[in-house]
Amino acid sequence: MRLFIDSYLRLFRVVFKTFTSTGSTVAPLTRRRLVFLAWFIPFLFFGQLLHWIGLMLDHVFFPGFRKIKVRDPLFVVGIPRSGTTFLQRLLTADTSRFTTMTLGEITVAPSITERVVWRALGRIDAAIGGFGRRVANRFDKRLFQEVSKIHPLSLFEPDEDELVMLPTFTSPNLAWIFPVEEELWKYTNFDEDTPPAEQRQLIEFYKGCVQRHLYFHGPEKHYFAKNPSFSVKLEALRAVFPDMKVICTSRTPYEAVPSTISLGAFYWKSFGNDDEGRTMIDPMTRLAGSYYRHPIKVLPQWPENSHAFMRYTELVERPMESVLQVMDRLGIELSDVHRAHLSKRQEKARGWKSTHHYSMGSLGIDENFIRDNFRDVLEYFDYPIHEEETGAKLHPSPKSGNAKEPTVA
Repeated sequence: MRLFIDSYLRLFRVVFKTFTSTGSTVAPLTRRRLVFLAWFIPFLFFGQLLHWIGLMLDHVFFPGFRKIKVRDPLFVVGIPRSGTTFLQRLLTADTSRFTTMTLGEITVAPSITERVVWRALGRIDAAIGGFGRRVANRFDKRLFQEVSKIHPLSLFEPDEDELVMLPTFTSPNLAWIFPVEEELWKYTNFDEDTPPAEQRQLIEFYKGCVQRHLYFHGPEKHYFAKNPSFSVKLEALRAVFPDMKVICTSRTPYEAVPSTISLGAFYWKSFGNDDEGRTMIDPMTRLAGSYYRHPIKVLPQWPENSHAFMRYTELVERPMESVLQVMDRLGIELSDVHRAHLSKRQEKARGWKSTHHYSMGSLGIDENFIRDNFRDVLEYFDYPIHEEETGAKLHPSPKSGNAKEPTVA
């Protein structure tokens, strides 16, 4: 109950500062943004309230979820646009051993109560011909039609379960809508800027959501999560999940940073902010820096069998060898079925080409910008310092595998 109260107080503060400009915000109240906020704020308020009711009812109808042990959870972190989604699809192929949340479970039914209701409705719909599912599929395709050109999204596919934190109003994703520096951006440096007591409270909430998921799908399974935003929550997560294992993907900043900013500009404009996307360059650059630097600061201090770094080019060119090598380091044995899937995926990976195209020239993103802001990252991973040596191009998106990256364990 305490977290519920704190969460809605946080929302009220954010909304107040958004409309009164008493906070540090980089999003002016344009007419377009006001129209967006007019319907989104009530939707957010009542939507998350419904989830809170479901989460509380779980304690009444399904109290056994609290006894579920989350054994050896596996987390994929790293800079966005570095193959985290691709790796997620590879590692969750064996649904008999691994489980993760779909975007629909995360955003529509985070509680067991809601999932039971939706499952019952689904069975009723299937019994009368499946009209509801066909409508849902069309809605899903239309809703994510534009963003899927950049980043694949579907309510029925696995996605970043960090969004399960939306009821607490601490998800960094809300910063696209409410970019109030002192309220939401502090969570982008979670381990360093969030008070320890609040860290524990929020990660315990997340653990409860994972326990609910395992209760619903099978407590014997290993939980898997892919969240670039967890790159800055590693220490807080380990305090709650002491046996957790982490895979951190990496990609040269000459490719990952412009692609990340391009995706950020898309979201920024989608939520009624400025059409050029210029105001989000500085916060997105700081965010990318945190996602790079915190894992390379923290993970080397952990036991070797608890973490691994994985190169983007190796992942997309040789997914089977890359995954097997990392899983061997982490002490995770893959089934024969999973190995067969990786072998097939490796054949499909040849000739893969990104469909995400972007031009950074209008935003002032060039080689000097990347080198000045990410020289330490380039040096740490032994990436070439100059853009032309990597094979990368800031306009447009490069083909995978062009970067001449050395192999790193």
